[in-house]
Amino acid sequence: MPIRVLFFAGAAQLAGQAEVEWDWSRNLTVMDLRQRIAGQWPTMERLLPACRLAVNEAYAGDNDPVPEAAVVAVIPPVSGG
Repeated sequence: MPIRVLFFAGAAQLAGQAEVEWDWSRNLTVMDLRQRIAGQWPTMERLLPACRLAVNEAYAGDNDPVPEAAVVAVIPPVSGG
């Protein structure tokens, strides 16, 4: 089953879309997704290190696995008052 990757705020602007579906592969990690995102959207390469990724609504570290049919959110830093 595919995974859904959701882009928010500046990440969505740089990707030119709010959501993408990709094929899931065994042993997929958050770092693998970061690399795939940077490869598909080179303009996001500078923003990605500052982004938090959440897998199934829980923040995840780069070494965490991405399970089959997961929903992954790419959340850039926000500012405001």
